[in-house]
Amino acid sequence: MQQKTVGELRDIIAADLKRIGFAEASIDTFKTCVNKFRKYLAGKGLPDYYAGHIAAEYLKSKYDYPACMADGKIAGYTRVNILSVNRLAEYGLYGAVKVRDCKKKRSIGTWAGEEEPWVKEFLALDRKTGNSKATTAVRYSALQHFYEYLLFHNITGVREVTVEILSDYATSREGYSINYVYLLLRDIRTYLGYLFSQGYIKNDISRSVPQVRSRQNLNMPALWSEDELRQLLDSIDRGNATGKRNYAILMLLIQYGIRASDVAGLKLEHLNWQLKTIEFAQHKTGKKVSYPILDDVGWALIEYLRDGRPNIENPYVFLIHVGVPKEFNSGGSLCSVLLRQMKLAGLRKEAPRTSIGPHSLRHAVARRLVSQNVDVETAANILGDTTLKAASIYLRSDIDGLRECALSIEGVSVC
Repeated sequence: MQQKTVGELRDIIAADLKRIGFAEASIDTFKTCVNKFRKYLAGKGLPDYYAGHIAAEYLKSKYDYPACMADGKIAGYTRVNILSVNRLAEYGLYGAVKVRDCKKKRSIGTWAGEEEPWVKEFLALDRKTGNSKATTAVRYSALQHFYEYLLFHNITGVREVTVEILSDYATSREGYSINYVYLLLRDIRTYLGYLFSQGYIKNDISRSVPQVRSRQNLNMPALWSEDELRQLLDSIDRGNATGKRNYAILMLLIQYGIRASDVAGLKLEHLNWQLKTIEFAQHKTGKKVSYPILDDVGWALIEYLRDGRPNIENPYVFLIHVGVPKEFNSGGSLCSVLLRQMKLAGLRKEAPRTSIGPHSLRHAVARRLVSQNVDVETAANILGDTTLKAASIYLRSDIDGLRECALSIEGVSVC
């Protein structure tokens, strides 16, 4: 079989990306990145064919790959160039590229075909058994990835799946994080087992899905001292609407350890000013929690609602002020609020394997509680965790050393 040139591989992969719904802009970016690699080959006087060692030299010289991936903090343009060149290798190895989420969500029928009813039935049952929307969304994504991989290989459905196909699929996930692959294969295994239990497929091929050992909680959250938290809050310019909003957001994160997703999803109806409480059902667990409105938190909320929040009809407390005011898409959107304020405050937390983000403030509250001799069960209730195992994740650091990072949290009672 005649080897394809890099230009031919570029066009084949671009056509496949278009077929599964990638945006034209993304496809054009892919082509541009591959053309840069072709220009590198031409400059070296090399033929227009892909070779692994040449691609490795190119990525090393241009982007310091793979060293640049060590801490996960690389520029988006660098990432897309690396991804584009690696797509050439993926196609050469597997006859397909790794399928990733498209920005535009595609209907189940477009990737599951005639097996769409099976997927819908499985996901509906997943919700009925008590799993959260987030968990079901993860399973949806896993099934979409799997079915799109089958489409790449002209496999019409799971009835045609063999042990070899499952092995090849697992191999094609090489390069992703261990935990991501673990969850992906776990959800596919569960789905295939369900199809067998319902008699939709004759063989229980779920047993042939490769096993991957998950490694939980590898990264330690950034540690916060009392001085750093005060420095963070003091750095906020509360003379403008955005500053008032950011101050109120960070107060909720710092004082209560509320998850970022719940802060982003906080609605006006959740603020009970008469009883001086904040009450809502958590996005992750569905568990209802209630927090007393502490004086400093209450005044921060009042200042934003009265003098900073756009006067529009919207049920959410916190709004994006750029362009047409609207609510935050998710808790992840609040990460930029924290990181931007950390930069303004001159705070840097870049230790290896350290997780920086709003969730680190939740860890800070948990450790603060335990450092003040609050037992784990009470801490779990305050944080709204459904199990002691979930709460114990926050207690992995040396508690004696963390006593120096304690803040006063008077007024927070068990919910």
